[in-house]
Amino acid sequence: MGQANTDYWLNIYFTLNRDELWAKQGYELAWAQLKLAVDQKPGSNEKLGQDFSDSLKALVVREEDRFLLVEGADFKISFDCLYGVLRSWQYQGRDLVLSGPRLNFWHAPRDNDMYIKREWERAGLNKLIHRTDSFSWQLKGACLRVDVRARIAPPVHSWGFSCNYSYTIYKNGHISLRTRGYLEGKTPFDNLAKIGLQMRIPKDLQDFSWYGRGPGESYIDSKEAGRFAVYRKDIKDLYTPYVFPQENGNRTDVSWVSATDLRGLGLFAGSKEKFNFSAQLYSQEDFERARHTIDLLERDYITLNLDYRHNGIGSNSCGPGPLDKYLLKASEPFDFTISFKAFSKNAISPVALSKKDLS
Repeated sequence: MGQANTDYWLNIYFTLNRDELWAKQGYELAWAQLKLAVDQKPGSNEKLGQDFSDSLKALVVREEDRFLLVEGADFKISFDCLYGVLRSWQYQGRDLVLSGPRLNFWHAPRDNDMYIKREWERAGLNKLIHRTDSFSWQLKGACLRVDVRARIAPPVHSWGFSCNYSYTIYKNGHISLRTRGYLEGKTPFDNLAKIGLQMRIPKDLQDFSWYGRGPGESYIDSKEAGRFAVYRKDIKDLYTPYVFPQENGNRTDVSWVSATDLRGLGLFAGSKEKFNFSAQLYSQEDFERARHTIDLLERDYITLNLDYRHNGIGSNSCGPGPLDKYLLKASEPFDFTISFKAFSKNAISPVALSKKDLS
């Protein structure tokens, strides 16, 4: 019987049993990976969003000017009520979030997006503006509920997205963010570039770990070469240096990702549903403006994308576009939840943290 909340994989490797002119003994020719159906022990009833210890003090919540301030035992969070966005998050005295997360439907065009790039740009998909329609909060027992209603739309077109952000903040500092939305009006294009959350985190959170496909980049229609495993890379190794700067470095079928500093303090994000993530020392605007890799200059922050879905990449730089089954339809509503946790690797590993209930 296996451990609770644990995936088991059978990895099969085919290697050379002797030296050849073109490769040495042990060279991997092919591989296969099969997920095993293993009976698991009952899991703990502890949830990531809950804490059953009476030793933690209750949340302290107050409004100051246009900001909502939230304080717990070892963390401080602030929201900008006017713009409806999480403004800062401090854990044990250090910053974890510089801005966001906010919904994002755009990425720097790839070579393979040339078939639809002009349609997207003419329709203003790359110029979307967030408008906060309402911001409300309610303290219930050991948790705080923050609800933001927003419209995200281009400035000179009639179409847009009606969206809701629903934060649940628990007294132990766990945050669950449910994001929902749907299209209002008619778009001149059928498919979106992406749907996801984008945020900025401090530049020194450079040590990334994740469970999903890897170790290199992958996308919804180009991921079968990526093996499922727990990976660890420095922020600079998450970048794919295309000759012409563009969207890059995405990882698919991710269950969780963590970013920590040299002391092991950092941020964990996970979901019950598989998602995509990418992290760069550049903004998506940097990739759009640059014509050569030498044009890219590192920012003093990391752009972190936690994405619900991507449009397929296809091969339209020299061939056909994505297959229909990989298209991200603009008309389909979306609803996804990602849970966040500030943590220290000295207290718990991201692997162990991921085994807690993310509801």
